[in-house]
Amino acid sequence: MERLITALIFPDFQILDATGPLEAFDVANKFIGPDSSYRVVLAALEAGPVAASSGLRLMADCAAADLPRLLDTVIAVGGVGVHAFRRDPRALAAICGASA
Repeated sequence: MERLITALIFPDFQILDATGPLEAFDVANKFIGPDSSYRVVLAALEAGPVAASSGLRLMADCAAADLPRLLDTVIAVGGVGVHAFRRDPRALAAICGASA
């Protein structure tokens, strides 16, 4: 069974906080059987490129508003941008909806 892992990114996220856990799921896929795997998706307030604090951009596959119908596990990454992100009503609605 495939499990969908969604990392929630935002402007000024810490690149290692996003890529480190996602890389761990990729490595896990190499060791688990074909009947079980992880698929990784990046989400942000809006789909498209999101700049990390380093300036490196990752491409968000989907908008955070789509989280409730897309995931098994969500990882909210860290970084200095989390302070603005956590005050955004769209982010709070997405996380609350996903937790239901």
